Amino acid sequence: MDPSACRPSPCCPSPCRWTVALPVADGRRALAAAGERAAATHLTAVHGLTVVATNLRVAIEELRGELDVVATDGRGHLLVVCEVKARSRSSHGGAAEALGARQRARIRRMTAALLATGTLRGTRIRFDVVTAQVATGPGPRTATLAHRSDAW
Repeated sequence: MDPSACRPSPCCPSPCRWTVALPVADGRRALAAAGERAAATHLTAVHGLTVVATNLRVAIEELRGELDVVATDGRGHLLVVCEVKARSRSSHGGAAEALGARQRARIRRMTAALLATGTLRGTRIRFDVVTAQVATGPGPRTATLAHRSDAW
């Protein structure tokens, strides 16, 4: 990751981009996990955030789902909920097109429910998106990642 590609204050130029090697096996879950690790590393190394949870499962009444990466500024003022979308093909649209209005609304409802239960805390909440488009072909796998701060 090239930290100079993104400025830590006040947030990324939207979006900032960087390329990383992804040492992952084939498969959707391995690709998703590698993308989530890269996003968490970016949020901590470049933005100085502290990751408080990854793959945070939510099961409150009929609301079910998972928050990919949850981070805070360490003082508890800013809570960042980051959705990670990783794609190796663009036949059904790239990674950026994979996050629709219904999923954004569900992520917002899950965050609100966790705030109401006291599981998460923050006086300001920001929703970010990190997309990872994996290059296909021979050789080592690399992905171009883009971080959109305050995406919705």
